Amino acid sequence: MGIILRRTNELAALGGVVLVAPLMILEWATSSDLPRTHFPPLLFAVLWVLTFVVIRTALAVLETSRTARVSGVRWIPLMRQSTVAVVFGWGFVSLVVDQMLCFLGAGGC
Repeated sequence: MGIILRRTNELAALGGVVLVAPLMILEWATSSDLPRTHFPPLLFAVLWVLTFVVIRTALAVLETSRTARVSGVRWIPLMRQSTVAVVFGWGFVSLVVDQMLCFLGAGGC
């Protein structure tokens, strides 16, 4: 179980980097030299944490559904894990949509 958990965490961390790195590069490439614009490391840390939790929880949902076929249905943990993945995924998408103009280099961000 420990190796599976570590592998799942590694996959979730790598998935978070793959999803957040393009936004980070886009922000860096389009930012101007105006004093008001700056690179927001906290924004990208929050985006990474959100993607990590979504991917990690989605993998847990897949594992729970796989074991449910063998040992019977466990609906409560599956529903709880799915709800967490949806809420954090919604937070990620909402944050990206909110910050998209900043990622594209619009002023006043």
